[in-house]
Amino acid sequence: MRVLHGQALLISVLVLSTVLLGIGLLSVTMLVTSSQSMITLANKRIAAAAATACMESAINRLGRNGSYVGNETLTVASTTCSIRPIVVSSTPIVIEVWASVANQFARERAILSNRSPIVISSWIEVPQF
Repeated sequence: MRVLHGQALLISVLVLSTVLLGIGLLSVTMLVTSSQSMITLANKRIAAAAATACMESAINRLGRNGSYVGNETLTVASTTCSIRPIVVSSTPIVIEVWASVANQFARERAILSNRSPIVISSWIEVPQF
């Protein structure tokens, strides 16, 4: 029987290379996933900021014009947001707005208990309307 020197070394190098390649691929996958999560979170924050600005605009317009009924789309820093129709004859007055950035949505609802002067009873982010 013939003994080949170096077989153990070759097998060890192949096993070690396979393990290191697996670790490298896992690291790259985790980096890509982390980057995508950070981008998603940033887009959600931008959408939330746009929805908040839209809500402030709607409340401001309602305070200046009692017959303001919403139902419009605004552009806030290159992001669009929408104000849903407002029923101003009801009490409390409910204002709903939404904005989206790269498929990340922010929806906010404010309830006004008084229109003149404006009294905001609640202002929350909601998952759906």
